[in-house]
Amino acid sequence: MESSKEQFSPEVKCSHKELRDPSSLTPHPRNPNRHGQKQIEMLARIIRHQGWRNPIVVSARSGFVIAGHGRLEAALLLGLAQVPVDVQQFASEADEWAHLVADNRIAELADMDKDGLGDLLRDLGGVDDFDLELTGFDASELDQMLSDETQADDIAEDEDASENACLLKFDGLSIPVTEAERVALRRQIDQHAEATGSYFGFVRQLLALEDDV
Repeated sequence: MESSKEQFSPEVKCSHKELRDPSSLTPHPRNPNRHGQKQIEMLARIIRHQGWRNPIVVSARSGFVIAGHGRLEAALLLGLAQVPVDVQQFASEADEWAHLVADNRIAELADMDKDGLGDLLRDLGGVDDFDLELTGFDASELDQMLSDETQADDIAEDEDASENACLLKFDGLSIPVTEAERVALRRQIDQHAEATGSYFGFVRQLLALEDDV
């Protein structure tokens, strides 16, 4: 990925107090969150596409970055000359530490609605030339989730069909038959009875068996 400064300048779409050179910002020495290379590269792709949706939060008290360490690393990877910064007041060192933890921990406590996520991903997949990896999932994760959603839909359709089906009982079996299938089968039975005067031979006709079988 390119790293020369000012070669690329993503649009700033978030509220911020100032723009600063990312190399001038100091990560908090007690930041417990570690960002792997894969995550930083993903953040860089998102910033390149979306622009800045969130600023980097810096404490007016200590001058350290309090929130947005991953975004800072992504900006350095992109070689950006400026990043949006929101300078905020913290009453104490303890408040800074607490926000370092809470900034990531609160998001981790959310429950993902897998059905809703699957619907969103499928809808995004229908958008022309849209890169689904901008959602933060890589190709293998997307393939797995979309495959799981398709299988779940198939199972749900089968269950719905079973719940709404009639049961054709034969030789100890209970075979689910949809209403449309029941109507079509009954129509064929009635047509056979009207033509022959009897129900006898209907199954033979249905199975297209020879008379001597």
